[in-house]
Amino acid sequence: MDNLKKRYFLPGDPLSFSSVNKLVKSTNIPKKEIEKWLEGVDSFTLHKQVRRRFPRNSYHVTNIDDLFQADLIDMRNIAKYNPGVNYLLTVIDVFSKYAWVKPLRTKTGADVANAFREIFEDRVPINLQTDKGKEFLAKNVQNLFKQYDINYYVTNNPDVKAAVIERFNKTFKTKMYKYFTYSNSFEYHNVLSDLVNAYNNSYHRTIKMTPNQVNPDNILQVYNNILSVRSKDNKRIKRRSLYKVGDYVRITKYKHVFEKGYVNNWSGEIFKITNVIMRQPVVYKISDLMDEPIDGINPGEHLIIKELVVLNTDKPSLKFFLFKPPEDLSTLPHRYQRQADWLTYNFHGLCWSSGISEYEKLNEILHESTKDSKCIYVKGLEKKRFISNRLPDIEVVNIEDLECPSLRYLREHFDTRCCDNHIIKNAVCALENVQNLATWYNEYYTTQKLPREDISKEEEKTSCCCFSI
Repeated sequence: MDNLKKRYFLPGDPLSFSSVNKLVKSTNIPKKEIEKWLEGVDSFTLHKQVRRRFPRNSYHVTNIDDLFQADLIDMRNIAKYNPGVNYLLTVIDVFSKYAWVKPLRTKTGADVANAFREIFEDRVPINLQTDKGKEFLAKNVQNLFKQYDINYYVTNNPDVKAAVIERFNKTFKTKMYKYFTYSNSFEYHNVLSDLVNAYNNSYHRTIKMTPNQVNPDNILQVYNNILSVRSKDNKRIKRRSLYKVGDYVRITKYKHVFEKGYVNNWSGEIFKITNVIMRQPVVYKISDLMDEPIDGINPGEHLIIKELVVLNTDKPSLKFFLFKPPEDLSTLPHRYQRQADWLTYNFHGLCWSSGISEYEKLNEILHESTKDSKCIYVKGLEKKRFISNRLPDIEVVNIEDLECPSLRYLREHFDTRCCDNHIIKNAVCALENVQNLATWYNEYYTTQKLPREDISKEEEKTSCCCFSI
């Protein structure tokens, strides 16, 4: 190994600055030993090949107009065929995939704001996301967003765009250029609205219908369609963590499109992993060596509990709570009021003002309802995080890690009923969900024979409970 360390840094040596495989082949030193040594060699680690295309977090939306994404397409290369059109403002509703395309003469704040205003006369989003283009940060545009009470935010990374609108841009431009080939002309300003209508009336794989067919009456169906596609995609990817809390890592450097490939691919600065979030894909939170957190995923707590159901899996014990709201609906921002109304009439069917238990007693009820439990099962990372923060002494397990199927699948295969608190048919009901989860868990537990050697017979009676909110 000492000989290799000398040869690796000699410019005239055939092994100098070589790859791992070449070093292994030429020296017969075990690969793991070479990799371990190279971890401390900057000339190797900073220039290691980067895999830039990897699974990223998906967008979780539950309603029409929940989130819009917008972008600008530069069309100046064929502007002479389309007088007055140099850019196209593209906007898409992430839930329904419905899109708008507005021609622009310039990308000044005034022109962009006017185009957005035309769209908002039709529909107004709760949230709107763009990249960091200056045209979206112009004062005229930002004032318009504030006027319509829109929560505006941008993508964090300069090399990562708003994915849904970028994918739409590719689809739409492909359709445009096929038309150009057919018509033997680059003139499109006279058929732009026709091309947009054609897209909005085309079948979309994710929602399993056309964007124009999505309406308030079939929102739950669309939501389930999106979940089913995402579930199939996630099953193709094995979820595992490559790193653990406390590991020290580098992060990839952002490179411009034409930047040289031989320039450093990785940051010179070293970071520390502070949290590993086991989701699909696995997410890591990092800090610098001064323990300052680095921007990335910041899971805020915006979960408001309406129904709480605790079911012991080992004995017939079920506890049900319906909570009053923590505050009056009129005190919330308009975008949250609209979201609450949509959830009431399209998702869970629970009125904001309904409830029996005081919300201030939520933590007390949680502790009392689970005081004899050694382990709590929930479905979903957000719920796991919510419960873990309040019950730090009890192990909280996301039942999805046991490959539990979707709630929709469970409802279709188990004969349970919704409670009477919901004002709509086919509502998402915590009581129904938790019974289905318990049934699945017991069947899975029996057939897979999960290990329980560390639990005594006395503890076994109160060791686990299924949980849903």
